[in-house]
Amino acid sequence: MADTVLEGTARKRGQYRGAWRARYFVLNAAQSRLDYWESREDKEANQKPRGAIRVRGASPLDDKDEPFGLVVRAANAYDEWLALDSLHERDRWVTALQKASLPSESFEPDDDVWEDATHNTDAGDIRNATVYDCSVSRHHLQLEFAYHILVQGERGEPWSVRRSHNALRSLLRTQCDLSQLDEECAKDRALDPRRFLASRLRRRVALVNSLLSRVMTSPDFRAFVTEDDEDVPPEEPPPPQQRDVAWLVPLLPDPRIAALCGAVLCGVVSRAYGVPNGLVVAIFAAGAATGLACAGVVPVQRVEKATEDGGTCTLPRWPRVGGHCWSEPRAALFRVRGPTYLTDRIKEPSDSALCRLIGVDLFSTDTPESNLCRRKESFAQRVGSDAPPLIIALNFCLPWGNFALYWAAPEEEHDVLQQFLDSDDDAYRDARLKLIPRVVEGNWLVRRAVGPGSKAAKLAETIELKYSKGNGYVEVSADLCGSATARRILSVVRSGTSGLVLDLALVVEGTTEAELPERVLGAARLHRVDPDLAEPLPVC
Repeated sequence: MADTVLEGTARKRGQYRGAWRARYFVLNAAQSRLDYWESREDKEANQKPRGAIRVRGASPLDDKDEPFGLVVRAANAYDEWLALDSLHERDRWVTALQKASLPSESFEPDDDVWEDATHNTDAGDIRNATVYDCSVSRHHLQLEFAYHILVQGERGEPWSVRRSHNALRSLLRTQCDLSQLDEECAKDRALDPRRFLASRLRRRVALVNSLLSRVMTSPDFRAFVTEDDEDVPPEEPPPPQQRDVAWLVPLLPDPRIAALCGAVLCGVVSRAYGVPNGLVVAIFAAGAATGLACAGVVPVQRVEKATEDGGTCTLPRWPRVGGHCWSEPRAALFRVRGPTYLTDRIKEPSDSALCRLIGVDLFSTDTPESNLCRRKESFAQRVGSDAPPLIIALNFCLPWGNFALYWAAPEEEHDVLQQFLDSDDDAYRDARLKLIPRVVEGNWLVRRAVGPGSKAAKLAETIELKYSKGNGYVEVSADLCGSATARRILSVVRSGTSGLVLDLALVVEGTTEAELPERVLGAARLHRVDPDLAEPLPVC
């Protein structure tokens, strides 16, 4: 019961009849789960909980019948209403639930990344406008859409704008026939929001792009894409849910159904090979980031190398039409050991990352390099005059090439990180280095297998790690080719990785009170990376 931080009786509103009934609740903060029983006696008798709520947030409820109510945002898409007996109790529950909440389930770029692409008001005439991403968030039984549009003018750099579906439709309806788009949206509303698939999202975006090509030269459209980004309002409420299974018919021939089943095998592989489930997820994540051709909403074309921090890296930075790029997520999206973890086992959102992501390399080769930073083709050697004093690199040696992430080490010293970097004991470093994967966008089975960004895996348990030091860099190479177990896991789970947007975070494990709380060393977000676009690495 060390993970229990909230326990007591509250009234719960039923989902179907709307009746308020007393239930006994226990919050497991480590798992972001709120279990409830009919009574305290049932719980003390070790009976099975009547239900469980995966908590994504909580807020006070404005209801005249229950002045001390609160709303629990649940991961199953249904808001749960609870009521307490006093304002003090209500506020205490809201605070505890918010602290224990899972990360937001919104397929949308982080605000700090979004600010990198501001609109250009001096670009001249609009030459191209393309939806390169679509945010989908769930609220109660609604799906709320927002389109992220990449705009290119006659002059200057392209810029990004975010517009809701309703706002974009209001612009298009004055110049286009929207019957086909409205028909597609009606199909989306007929689906259960919990079963919404990315294939339907791609069809909707393809229709919007065809309509944009007809209106992008109009003055109204120019004004539309040069305004400040708007807050996206909820869409119109969907019609009452139909109690039938007709929605299954068009999905049966979809090849993505087979891909969904592949992710289920994570647990099977874990038992078959005797490997901890967390490590299966880590190996899966390394392959998922680069293991399949891109399944984004827009076809990807080969691009020139991107310039970052004065040098060049082989993978472009977000935003980019169709994916195949990288960005840096907030470290708070990952849960790490808290200051009292040794006694209560509670994990908390990480503080800001110690290191800043400065580049990503993607190379194709039949002989992956275990010390990639020494090669002149690597970003560590091409970073230029703006190179930080020290670069920390994580290099995955995959069966078909190298995939490397580069972070700039912090200027101020951090005891745990400094001890890790200065150590010459590989056994010590193997025991401390952990990887946390987190799926931002992907089918729900893959997201369930990987988890909400709190499952950390020690790579060295099955994968051989090699540590290299050179002039201005420290590199950790993870050899996924040399481990038979890793190769088998990659081959099994490969079918469930299509079209992923994936976060990876490195953490140095804290094992004493002085080393806690943990803090993310560095993080990276990979947007639908396509290995077919990798730069060839010359054989030396």
